[in-house]
Amino acid sequence: MHVYVTNYKFDIKVVNCLQKYRLIHLKKRENEYNFWTYEEFNRFIKVVNNDFDKLIFTFLYYTGLRIGEFSALNWNDINFKNKTLSINKSLSKDISGKPYTIVSPKTKNSIRVIDLDDNLIKMLKEHYNKEKNVYGFNKEMFIFGNVKYTNKKYVSSHIEKYLKKANVKRITPHGLDTHMQVY
Repeated sequence: MHVYVTNYKFDIKVVNCLQKYRLIHLKKRENEYNFWTYEEFNRFIKVVNNDFDKLIFTFLYYTGLRIGEFSALNWNDINFKNKTLSINKSLSKDISGKPYTIVSPKTKNSIRVIDLDDNLIKMLKEHYNKEKNVYGFNKEMFIFGNVKYTNKKYVSSHIEKYLKKANVKRITPHGLDTHMQVY
């Protein structure tokens, strides 16, 4: 028997509901400010002086992809002609014994095709033209990293690298997809 039940005679069902309620609201408050406004993003992206980093942050901001979805993308997922991106997989590091595994997205609704704007298509085409010169290039290679995927740690550390210069609030990599849910 739990201490709070014994000492205070609380009904365990009520206590469990209170704890769940608190966790849900705590998470909402943490995520409430974990995004940049359009103005904040523009201040941030102006100080990014590396083309690869600029592509990553612009891509994540405008597509709203989760890091796992982003990391799993390969060149077959982009249709340059139609200016679309197919999201149909995610990268997971949770499977023991393997460095990573490509898995189905979190939900069926996560499988989707999204439109890409002209600026993002232009940036991706430039990146593609550089990448296709890599020895052994094929369309199964990761868009961001070719033979090795770009992970959350990379994105986090590079956000940190530019934050002070940009004078914007600190966000996590998840915050780059959160703004798509807020607006």
